[in-house]
Formats: sequence, structure tokens, C-alpha cells
Amino acid sequence: MLKWEASSTIIEQVRRQELDAGFIAIDSKHQADLLGLRFIKVHEGHISLITSQQNPLLKKGQLTTADLVDQRFALFNDPYNDQLFEHLQFICGPLETVARLDDSWAMYTVITELNAVCLARD
Repeated sequence: MLKWEASSTIIEQVRRQELDAGFIAIDSKHQADLLGLRFIKVHEGHISLITSQQNPLLKKGQLTTADLVDQRFALFNDPYNDQLFEHLQFICGPLETVARLDDSWAMYTVITELNAVCLARD
């Protein structure tokens, strides 16, 4: 059964041998969290903004901080995502957060129904 969890939760579940394997998105800053565990890199990660088809950001060639300040954000519950979002707010100033979710379908609904932007790591 596939289940979405925060990267830090997956790491701890593998460490406690409650989980045999897991996929995580982690940056070089957090590599020390993996000490003593064996994770194999399967993909070079990226940070993306996921929007609805109606979001005006899709028509922009290049985004500015002013473009982001006007958006409403929906975030997955994940400490690593939180750190990225905090850094983004350091650059842009305060950003409106309309949802913090664990469920992908709920995130899709918030993005499409509320025209929110999701900060996502792949």
C-alpha cells in the first residue's frame, strides 16, 4: 500500500525498521539525516510550483517575487518543504498560506478550486 508521509517521517520509520523502503525528496543540506541508512539516488530533484490551468502565473515567461506575493499557497506537511517555504518568504516577504495537507487529492482540489499554488519537491 502506498502512503504519503513527510520525508522526515519516512526516514524515522526506516531507521526504526517499521518500513522496509521509502522514497524521499531530500536536499544536500539534510544529507546528515540519512547517516547509518542506505538510500539510493533515483532522480535529481527539482522544486516546482503547481497551479491550476486558470492561474495567471502560467502566462508569465519568468516569475518575479511580486508575482509570488499575490498568490495563495497550499503546502504539503513536510519539514523540508517548510524550510523551503520559509526561505521563499525570506526572499519575497510574507506569503498567504491557505492549506497544509497530507493528501494529494485534497491538494489537487485546493489548487483547482481555490486557485492556490503548491510548492512541490519531486
